[in-house]
Amino acid sequence: MDIEPLKDAFWAIVADCLRHFHGMDTLAAERAAASLRTRLETPSAHDEPPAGYDADILYHNEPFYMACDITGRELDLESRRAEYDRIAHVRYAVAEHAAMAGVVA
Repeated sequence: MDIEPLKDAFWAIVADCLRHFHGMDTLAAERAAASLRTRLETPSAHDEPPAGYDADILYHNEPFYMACDITGRELDLESRRAEYDRIAHVRYAVAEHAAMAGVVA
């Protein structure tokens, strides 16, 4: 199974959360998510990972909370659960199909 589509979906959900729940425009949300992804997945030899992140469990976090970390605004997930689940379901459904097929979404 190719897990890259699942990672891509995770970060797409982060960007979606930045737009839907934090009011960022699309380009800013995509850039912010991509920037954090790059810092976490490919730290240089002299860089420390950002505080509070462990690369071994990174993808066990909810993308919603990653978006909150990016903005510095902690929002309540439960009051936004239905919309968040809809966003995540759409993104992960496509990614899971691509992962099982061994193609990149």
